[in-house]
Amino acid sequence: MPDELRGAVAALYVMAFIGTTPLGALLTGWIAEYVGPPVTLAACGVAALAAAAAYASQLPAIRRDIRPVYERLGA
Repeated sequence: MPDELRGAVAALYVMAFIGTTPLGALLTGWIAEYVGPPVTLAACGVAALAAAAAYASQLPAIRRDIRPVYERLGA
């Protein structure tokens, strides 16, 4: 990655993973207020499992696409 892009990538990472946490907490709290905490936690767990399954199903393609990058870098 070019050095001039490292700051932009770091900013995107921070915004995506730290900056959106309060929004997720707000949404989860709002849902819990209407359907109750146990249902909300169960729904969040199901959503996490679904996201993990979706990622796992794409992992072979991700590995196939990233392999040339690693080979070019000698890793």
